[in-house]
Amino acid sequence: MRLPIPRRLLAVVAVAAAALALSPAPVHAAGHTTASLPDITIGTTGAPGKAFQLSAFTEGGTVGGKVTLDFSKLDGIATPSFPAKDIPCAVTGLTGVCNLPDGGVGVLIPVLLVPGPGATEGVKAEITVTAHAGGVQTSTDTGEVTVRSGVDLVVLDQGSTQHPKIGDEVAVPVKLTNVGDKAAPSLEFFFRFTHGIEPARYTNCLYAPWEERGGTHVLCTIAQSVAPGTSYLVPGGFKATVKADTSMTERGDMIVAVGAEISAEVRARLDFEKATSGHELTLVAEAAPKSRALVTEIDGQDNWTDMSWRVETVLDLAAKGAALTGAVGDVVTANLGVTNNGPASDSDEGSGDGAVVYGVTVPGWAKAVQVPARCVALAKAADGTIDPLGWGQAGHRHYRCQPDDLFVGVGETVTVPFRFEIVAESGTDGAVDLTSIDMGEPHTDPNNANNIAKITLGGGDTDGNGGTGGGLPVTGVQTGVIAGVGGALVLLGGVVFLTARRRRMPVEPS
Repeated sequence: MRLPIPRRLLAVVAVAAAALALSPAPVHAAGHTTASLPDITIGTTGAPGKAFQLSAFTEGGTVGGKVTLDFSKLDGIATPSFPAKDIPCAVTGLTGVCNLPDGGVGVLIPVLLVPGPGATEGVKAEITVTAHAGGVQTSTDTGEVTVRSGVDLVVLDQGSTQHPKIGDEVAVPVKLTNVGDKAAPSLEFFFRFTHGIEPARYTNCLYAPWEERGGTHVLCTIAQSVAPGTSYLVPGGFKATVKADTSMTERGDMIVAVGAEISAEVRARLDFEKATSGHELTLVAEAAPKSRALVTEIDGQDNWTDMSWRVETVLDLAAKGAALTGAVGDVVTANLGVTNNGPASDSDEGSGDGAVVYGVTVPGWAKAVQVPARCVALAKAADGTIDPLGWGQAGHRHYRCQPDDLFVGVGETVTVPFRFEIVAESGTDGAVDLTSIDMGEPHTDPNNANNIAKITLGGGDTDGNGGTGGGLPVTGVQTGVIAGVGGALVLLGGVVFLTARRRRMPVEPS
């Protein structure tokens, strides 16, 4: 099961904006402007209005940018409007116009469609959007509007990041509305909590372990009708507690579906158990949905919420080397990796790339003849920078390893197997280092003395706790070059993340 993935549309806008920020446009740049909109599905006549996001982007030199929307083919099918006031937009007749700020910007503008008398099952129409500015080439895009009859659930609170302490009560918000034209007879909620968050027990929920994250799956059924135009919430949200061995970043997310759409698939794979005690998880009706309903998307794309918690805690990671024995010509296996000494657990913070990363330096007396698929070979280029050569590629001196494990509990060790051919009776020892040679910043934790461990021939301390196992320096890396390029990439990634994280693909029970 994967955590939600940022929407492609928002990521493209953010990447373009960040790229321009990193590379300033010439003073007299001609400028450029584009706009696009997704396809959207709305309910039939009488359904509440539903909004979609118009995305617009202008280059640094653009002045007087506008976006024009042709709503003529929607006549009688839906009435358009612009509910937000951040960008000046107006509808005159069957045409909408938005005035964009000068300079390089990327904006998202909600466009609300309220079904009209012509909104009958299966009807389709197109909206044409044109972006233009003085002296630059225009761009045009279209989005299809489809009318369907049924339930359309929208989660109104799509989460945030909080900073609790160990032992604090936290919650995943549960707040939703139905903007379709039919009532939902009942609802099912599927929650996931990573290891450091202990979900509360509710009598109408089932619980199963989430093995890859050391966490918990929860499936809840609420036999309550959700009528069109009405919003509901679970007072205080789905509650949970921050555990003592939490990692620094924990996650919780939820999707909601009509009836038993989730359970049929999920029950077949997960070993659920019913809670033996606790309170019932219930929905309470509240006032009609306000602005949040106007800026969410439709169908399954807006049936989720995603919470993250940053906890002030620490963990001591220790490098694990190997003491090997053998004669010249022998091929030996070394299980190389990292041990988590706690007190916190370790996770990949939702990236899906593995919880730990470390470097491996092959001993001078050995040759790497078989390398794990999760280790990339590294080579120093002529200018001193480090280049990746290929994953699982044998025969090189340096590697960066990132095992598949997404969660490493306190006391657990994660390793990958290297196969070395002994080519000499002596030579420089190898090393496992928590800072790979292509990483600009060294790994630091409460005990840096165990961050390097040796790979020896004929014995020695290899657990990263001192003696012959510590002190090997990582040399020859031009950290200035790496930091410069890496810093730009981090900035770029940060812009993408901050822009896109609140609009994600739904969680997929897989």
